[in-house]
Amino acid sequence: MKLSANTPAPAFRTKDVFGADFDLQAAARSGQKILLSFFRSAGCPVCNTRVAQLMGSVPRWKEQGLMVVAVYESIRENLLGYVQDSTERRRFPFTIIADSERKFYQAYKVETSMGKMMSGFMKGSVLSMAVKGSTFGDVLTKPKQDGTMTRIGADFLIDERGVIHTAYYGAHLGDHLPVDVITNFAATVA
Repeated sequence: MKLSANTPAPAFRTKDVFGADFDLQAAARSGQKILLSFFRSAGCPVCNTRVAQLMGSVPRWKEQGLMVVAVYESIRENLLGYVQDSTERRRFPFTIIADSERKFYQAYKVETSMGKMMSGFMKGSVLSMAVKGSTFGDVLTKPKQDGTMTRIGADFLIDERGVIHTAYYGAHLGDHLPVDVITNFAATVA
């Protein structure tokens, strides 16, 4: 059963890919709104395109009190090659979590679906996303695909009380919550 709006977001504590502590509920209780996005792997070109779409809005969202958290099925070592530049600086201005054990995917009911994956590939936009994403950024080493190939993305907007405002499960590979919906949520006053 998928999660829905107006229900408490499943709490979790972990370390981000750089080893810093992350506590979802503590972040929400500290007045942060959260965009929690689930991706396949660091080597997924469709996921890379989505991250590129988000990058331009992240600075404004941060000013509005929205924290972005990206969860990948990749192992930490594989993600590090993706999230650091050649001088080992952080490339992304948001929290990135490796969940190769898929604990958080299970808690948030993020699905796998061969049919939805195939449906996504049948759509021309997903193919163009894959082409764009395969050339994304200055990656130290091309990350390998180490996530579940049939994983379908999901996005959750979580309010300052730790309650799910929006639960969005992709209809196909490459389908995520529209950026304007996230922007509107970031702009809301508690």
